[in-house]
Amino acid sequence: MPILVKFAKTLSTHKFGLLSFYDYPISKGPLKGANNKIKTLQKKLMALETTCFSN
Repeated sequence: MPILVKFAKTLSTHKFGLLSFYDYPISKGPLKGANNKIKTLQKKLMALETTCFSN
């Protein structure tokens, strides 16, 4: 039972954020996709830097 009580308290604490999704159904998917592309470009640039400047 203590696990259920803790779960209920967690839901109660975050209820505003959880319920606000139904008012404003905004997905973070596009933002995460853009961040992933930026990280990929950074990795490619680091690899290019090490290749170009190691010679």
